[in-house]
Amino acid sequence: MQGNHDNLVALRDDIFRRKNQIQNEPNHYFSIAFQQGRDAPNEMECTDTFDLLQKEMSSGKWDVIVADEIVGATSSGLLPISKVIRLIKERPAGLDLVLTGHHAPKKLIDLADLVTEMKPIKHPYEKGILAKQGIDF
Repeated sequence: MQGNHDNLVALRDDIFRRKNQIQNEPNHYFSIAFQQGRDAPNEMECTDTFDLLQKEMSSGKWDVIVADEIVGATSSGLLPISKVIRLIKERPAGLDLVLTGHHAPKKLIDLADLVTEMKPIKHPYEKGILAKQGIDF
């Protein structure tokens, strides 16, 4: 499984490198997780994480921002969907905003430029292997 993670990291780095070559300027990306580790987040943690996300989004420092599991925080009621909708609508021009998570509400899907649904074909969880730090969280 580590090999797959390394391949994805290498692919991501290659994509950013190629984008830099095309644009001829530095590309900066910022990633923030709404669920840290195995513990389920609470509403206050999600609010604090969202506040940091908003601050970074408006800073102008980033070309790409990944808000990992923000959709899950919304669908589980820990983060109001209205905040995420406003975040999307206030996204600065030229910023790629990536939102991940399960059970995306139709309102978010309608606002998105690209929606992907992943389907597991084979997963270690089926063999009782729990999430691994550095890969799953």
